[in-house]
Amino acid sequence: MIASSRTKVLGLTVLLFSFGLVGCPYQSQVPLDQASLPIDTRLLGVWREDSSTAFMVYTIEPQGDFEYAVRSEGDSGMNQYQAYLTQLGSHWFLNLKNSDENSTERYSLFRLEIGDDGASVTLFPVTENILEKFTRSSDLREFFEKYQDLSFFYEKPTRYVHPQSVPEQNLDQTTS
Repeated sequence: MIASSRTKVLGLTVLLFSFGLVGCPYQSQVPLDQASLPIDTRLLGVWREDSSTAFMVYTIEPQGDFEYAVRSEGDSGMNQYQAYLTQLGSHWFLNLKNSDENSTERYSLFRLEIGDDGASVTLFPVTENILEKFTRSSDLREFFEKYQDLSFFYEKPTRYVHPQSVPEQNLDQTTS
């Protein structure tokens, strides 16, 4: 009976841990390409997840002519990233890496779509189920060009919007 309970607890722990890892984007040692697309000003500013209840705000600023500085701030602390866009056919991809000097040089890769009105951005994480490892950007780019139009090439997308300003309440008003 004790062994059965331990097995159930271990199984539940493994299951919960697995759910925590779902949705992580593909990590690559090389980017899709070098930064060469000019800054798109529609991406600049403050963003938050559209449907998230967690407090996390992302600030995107230009870093030179082709790269973005991305800062995430929220309940879990602050992180800084460097990012830039790569275009493959009609799709744009975000090459994102941690700015921390101690982090390994790994890129998280996302397909990016900007809403028609520029007020939203949707990121489609490239699936972590890709088993191939690449040491050259040209090989990674060729792989993406071949599979980028397949739906299972991506995890569940996340939509980001500019936070709406909260109307200020007049606290000096008295009620009768």
